[in-house]
Amino acid sequence: MVYIFIDRNLSILNITDDFMGRPYIIAGMVAFLSLVPLAVTSTKKSQIKLGLVWKKIHRLIYFSALSVLIHFIWQMKLDVSIPMLYLIGFIVIVLIKFHKKEISTS
Repeated sequence: MVYIFIDRNLSILNITDDFMGRPYIIAGMVAFLSLVPLAVTSTKKSQIKLGLVWKKIHRLIYFSALSVLIHFIWQMKLDVSIPMLYLIGFIVIVLIKFHKKEISTS
């Protein structure tokens, strides 16, 4: 990431052109930045202090994982078979989780 800025002589126009030309960079940044609140609030002390809000914050992991998968798919130029397998696995895991949640609440 820092390499991009140095390589482009810290010119905002050059950096913007890079981001528009390679949208996977934006998806990767979104994925990384969405993991920051999870890392900050992952301590036991944060769990106790935040209570139920902690669970809501940590549901952000689904958005983060999806952003990572979008980044991975866009980054691959030709063969997207491996990223698609990860995407299918993610969808299956999410469906199982929410199906189990529906069963336990009914």
